[in-house]
Amino acid sequence: MGESETIQQAKEKAKEDALRNAAEQAGVYVRSHTETKNLTVTDDEVTMIASQLLKVKAVDFTQEYKDNTLVFHATVTATFDDSNLEKALMKEQEVSALQKELDAEKKKNEKIKLANDKEHVSDETSLFLWEAYEHVMDGRPLVAIRTLTCFIDERGGIVAPRAYYLRSIAYFKAEKYNEALSDIKKAIADDPKNPLYYTTEAMIHMGVVELYQSWGQPYEARAEMFKAEVSCDNAIRYQKKYWQAYYWRAYEKFVRESPRKAHDDIETCMKYGGKDDICAINLYDQLEALKRNHHYGISPTPVQSIPWEFDSDFKLVKDR
Repeated sequence: MGESETIQQAKEKAKEDALRNAAEQAGVYVRSHTETKNLTVTDDEVTMIASQLLKVKAVDFTQEYKDNTLVFHATVTATFDDSNLEKALMKEQEVSALQKELDAEKKKNEKIKLANDKEHVSDETSLFLWEAYEHVMDGRPLVAIRTLTCFIDERGGIVAPRAYYLRSIAYFKAEKYNEALSDIKKAIADDPKNPLYYTTEAMIHMGVVELYQSWGQPYEARAEMFKAEVSCDNAIRYQKKYWQAYYWRAYEKFVRESPRKAHDDIETCMKYGGKDDICAINLYDQLEALKRNHHYGISPTPVQSIPWEFDSDFKLVKDR
């Protein structure tokens, strides 16, 4: 128990550790079953399935003093419902296959669109933006940053807000969060009613959250979480049914360990269009598992691992 922890917080942490251990033990069984069936599943998928099928019956606590520190231990009594294991495995296989199919189709459509657009567009601004776009999509954010910086500097900073938006994404992928926030704020200043820019700002704040967490600075991380929530609220203020805003607000609340509020937001996200997005589906499944089992054996996906989706309105034309 740390100096800044309350007894309740220490117990919750012990409970989380016990539940995580239970999920890992169940995962051993799931992994063994998949091997006998010659199924290919990732470690994250195994953890997800194991957590979904765990049914917690009771949690008991003990305590002791160790090195002048009060230490809490939690013991979880849980059952593993393997009757639905086959069904859960099939669902994960279907989701994985769907993701691969969507990725392949998306890449194909992007190449077709890019080829068609380049045949008809001569606008210098558009070509620069598309060049940077390709670099980001191909995993070369530093190249995109150089391209866009040259483009912006040559014009004295007087460019379409989409240029700053795109460079903010490149900075985000390069984990240069201060620069990313600076650029997205410039895009917002030029186009303050675009919900895409606010959700991008929220995503960047969540990247900062992970950075502070890795440095052991929980208070700073929590402050960034609330900034991300404000960004999502702004997006919703300008477009009530913008499902991406509800997705990022649900993600923020999940990271903040408010699963009930996160569940409410992810349901709204699905209602307004997120049901067709693989990231929204995965987050919904995670929060559903938490709601049913009331445990913390599932952790949020790292923000840099969430596939970044370029907005569907990106065109080879200068912003309005």
